[in-house]
Amino acid sequence: MSTELLDGSAAGLAVILLAGGTAKRLGGVSKPGLQVGSRRMVDYSLELLQQRFPGARLVVVAPDSLDLPAGVPSTLEDPPFGGPAAGVSAGFEFFKAGEQLPRWVAVLPVDAPYGVLALEDLVAATRQAADDASSEAAFSEGAWPAWQAVVGEQHYPTIMLMPWQSMADLFKAGPVRDISLRRLWSDLEVTAVPVSAADAFDIDTPEDLEHFLAHIKRA
Repeated sequence: MSTELLDGSAAGLAVILLAGGTAKRLGGVSKPGLQVGSRRMVDYSLELLQQRFPGARLVVVAPDSLDLPAGVPSTLEDPPFGGPAAGVSAGFEFFKAGEQLPRWVAVLPVDAPYGVLALEDLVAATRQAADDASSEAAFSEGAWPAWQAVVGEQHYPTIMLMPWQSMADLFKAGPVRDISLRRLWSDLEVTAVPVSAADAFDIDTPEDLEHFLAHIKRA
């Protein structure tokens, strides 16, 4: 698999931002619309993507009820609430229908406000792998490589980066509704990339929100 590495602007990168789900542990509120300090949760990812990956394309997997800035597209699995793998599939189909296929695709969760910073570490890891003779197989014909964020022993299947063809090969197997992301990624050759715990921290409960605001949120 020959894949050109991302440049500084991240031209050639497509980002699937998962912003659906029911947020049951947060009382069923709209998780992307949840106020986190002075901004909505979704705004953290949108702003950081613009700052750190200005050349990337983006689609937000979310219902139409989510208010997004002008020019930010959204999509959703049909019917909704099909699970995160179905959400990734919806994002993949959105980009597949575009005029030009991306070279790389990233998956991020809306509930990790600083997940975009973890994605920077994944991008750096792909460059290191390309320069490392021992990692040559990661870019060889027939391999399905991917890079996943990890903090200690905790893997984050919602923070992923892979060549477009890796994801395209996954979805050749058929429908993915109601399967987990861990199962979806199980056919990939995944490299775990250590990232900051603060960058990967996700907000699933009121206690998580309190912790984020008290100990993690930056100005």
